[in-house]
Amino acid sequence: MKVVMKDPFDLDVIQYLERITKKTIQPSISTEDLINQASEKEYSKSLGEDVSEAIEKAAETSTQKIQENLSSIEQADQIIKVSPVAKIVSVILEYAVKVGASDIHIEAQENKTRIRYRIDGVLTEKFPLPKSIHNSIIARIKILANMPIDEKRKPLDGKFRVEVGDKKTDLRVSTLPTVHGEKCVIRLLKADNQILTLDQLGLWGEGLKHYNDALSQTTGILLVTGPTGSGKTVTLATSLAKLNSP
Repeated sequence: MKVVMKDPFDLDVIQYLERITKKTIQPSISTEDLINQASEKEYSKSLGEDVSEAIEKAAETSTQKIQENLSSIEQADQIIKVSPVAKIVSVILEYAVKVGASDIHIEAQENKTRIRYRIDGVLTEKFPLPKSIHNSIIARIKILANMPIDEKRKPLDGKFRVEVGDKKTDLRVSTLPTVHGEKCVIRLLKADNQILTLDQLGLWGEGLKHYNDALSQTTGILLVTGPTGSGKTVTLATSLAKLNSP
């Protein structure tokens, strides 16, 4: 089996691959960026097919149509769970976890629903969906996050957790009414139990000394600032873990 690698002389990886595939590995060399681009392209291609298939089946499903046939609002939960919309939402969330996105933006526009992922601080558009299933997708996410699906006129917040493989991810959900329908933003937070130390975060020398001095004060305030995904929350969690003593 041909395998493209950043380091074709990494014998540990080659032996591991031979063990799990039961094949002889022929390594080739490439850059990390090109390998990531190729894998993301192939992965999004297969996800695209899943989404297309689910959209075809979901043509008849929209929250408005479902609710017209309901005797109570609670029934929507069961109907949406068995519809293809659930599969679309699963694919949207699974893709976000696998590409390491920090946020998902689901926005209703005049003729379509736009889905954007924030990856390494940059918003990237993926999987444009037909406007007809926008309400169903938002309703499905609201059900997962224990938010009222019949309240569409004011901003709402909720949270839930997903597992993709062995990765657990906490999701914070907020919705906001707009002219074309509800907008939904999902923040992904890795549910890591691993506690790091300050030097593992990259603090060292004078900077580490000043930070430790600031943490040891009994009064005052520390400002932790930076763009999305820069490590603010991890820095605060690490600092709290350091202070967490009897």
